[in-house]
Amino acid sequence: MQFKLGGLLFLCWIVFVAHLAAQQGIAYHPNPHTQWYFLTPASYGPKPGKAIFQNGMIAASQYQKTTPRGNTYTIGMIPTLLLGESFMPIWVSGHRRIPLGGRKDHPAGILNVGGYFLSVPQSEEINEDRDFSFFYTNISFGSREKNFAIGGAIVPTGVGKGKIPTAISLHGMTRLGPRSCLLTENYIFHENGNWLPVSISGLRWWKKRTAFDFSILLTRIPASARLDQKSQWLPIPWIAMHRNLRFDLF
Repeated sequence: MQFKLGGLLFLCWIVFVAHLAAQQGIAYHPNPHTQWYFLTPASYGPKPGKAIFQNGMIAASQYQKTTPRGNTYTIGMIPTLLLGESFMPIWVSGHRRIPLGGRKDHPAGILNVGGYFLSVPQSEEINEDRDFSFFYTNISFGSREKNFAIGGAIVPTGVGKGKIPTAISLHGMTRLGPRSCLLTENYIFHENGNWLPVSISGLRWWKKRTAFDFSILLTRIPASARLDQKSQWLPIPWIAMHRNLRFDLF
C-alpha cells in the first residue's frame, strides 16, 4: 500500500500533546471555533440558529448554518463571473449529527452523516459538466476541545472512470493554547487499484468570533495522471478565514 503516513503520525502527535496538557492541568476558555475541520463540519456544531461565514484562499466563500434540530447545511461559490468567466462553481452540503449514548452535553460518541455536491457548469473551453459529489459517514469520540473521527466515504461523480472510488477518513482536533488548536483532516481514496491520500494538517488561531487556518494540503498525483508515468507528492499551502456571525442571514 503506497500512501503517506504523515497524517496518521501527526494525529498521534496531537493526541500526545493533548494528553500532556491535561496532565499539567492547563485550562482555557471554551474553544469558540470547533464547528468544522478544514473542509467538512466537525461533530460539535454551532448552537442552533447560529451561522458562520467562511473564506478559503480568498477565492472560495461559504455560508454555514445549523438548524434548531442540529442539522448543518452550507452553500458556497467561487465568483468567477466577476473575473469575466462564463461559468461559476457553486456547491451545497448537508451534515447530520446523531449522539450515541452518554450525556446530552457530552455523548459517548457522535455519528456523522453528510453529503457534498459541487457543480461546475459548461464553459466555452470545456463542453461538459464537471460535477463532483461526495458522501461520508464517521463516528467521533472526545469533546469539543479534543476529539477524533474515523469513517469512510464514497465519490459517485467527478473522480472515477466507470467505478465509484471509496475512501477511509481520519480527522482530529486538539487544543494547543488559549487561542489556538491543531487540526488534521485525512482521506485515503481507493480508485482503480491505487491508493490516493489527501491530508490537510495545520494550526487554527482565533480572536473572539474570527479564526484563521494555516495549513498544508498534501496529496499524491498518481503515475497514470503524469506524462513521465511517475507519481509525485504535491504540497499546497492552505489559508482560510472563519467568522461566527452575530446575526443569522436566513
